[in-house]
Amino acid sequence: MRKLITGALAAVALAGLSGGVVAANAATNAADEQALDGRAAVDAPAPGSRVVVSPDTAPRFATVKVEAFCENDEVEGIFSEAFPGGVGGRQVGPGHFEGTAVADPEHPGTFDVEADCKNTGTVTTKLRVLGDG
Repeated sequence: MRKLITGALAAVALAGLSGGVVAANAATNAADEQALDGRAAVDAPAPGSRVVVSPDTAPRFATVKVEAFCENDEVEGIFSEAFPGGVGGRQVGPGHFEGTAVADPEHPGTFDVEADCKNTGTVTTKLRVLGDG
C-alpha cells in the first residue's frame, strides 16, 4: 500500500509541475510570437524594393544578370544557393545594385535569390536552373 500511495503522490506532484511548465512555455511562446510580429513589421521591405534575375530560367553554368533595388535603403548583399561563387557587381546608385553571377548549384532546380536591404528587410525572387548547359 505504501508504494501505491508514494506512486500516486509522485504522479500528482508531476502533474502539478508539468502544468506549471506548460503554462511557462505558453507564456514564452506568446512573448516570442509578439516579438516576431514586431520584427516582421520593422523588417518588411519598402514598396518598390525588389530583386530581379535575368533570365529567370537558365542552364547550369550560365551567367545571369542580377539587380536589386532597395527603396529608401542600401543593398547590403545578394545571396542564393544557386550562386556558390557569389554575386559580383557594384552599387550604381542609392539603393541600386547591378551585378552578374554564375548559376552553378549542386543540382538543377528552383532557387530563391534574396537581396538584403540594410534596414528594411529582404526581398526575394526565384531562379530556375536547368541541367548542365
